[in-house]
Amino acid sequence: MQTRRELKANARALLAGNWGTAIKLNIVPVIFQVLTGLIVSGAVASLGFYFIHFHPGIALSDFTFDFGDDYSTQQSFISGLITTYLLVGVDFALIDWLRTESAPTAPV
Repeated sequence: MQTRRELKANARALLAGNWGTAIKLNIVPVIFQVLTGLIVSGAVASLGFYFIHFHPGIALSDFTFDFGDDYSTQQSFISGLITTYLLVGVDFALIDWLRTESAPTAPV
């Protein structure tokens, strides 16, 4: 069995000169997570802005985000599911890269 030091040395040797490929391989799930977070945050902020500015009779203390919980939960679940599939694909590509010791030709 390899020691931690040997594993790190093997990983560094494998990535030497291929950092761009490794970044390209991991960038798609990261971008997807960021965009999903921005969309959900923007939707919640837009609803808050709408109710505060266009319905001035509603007191700020009465304003809650309970009306969006079901949608938020479903959006979060679907987003998590898609991100999980993307990350599993990335993991399999990295394992294949490790086993064959040849970088993917088209990581994206």
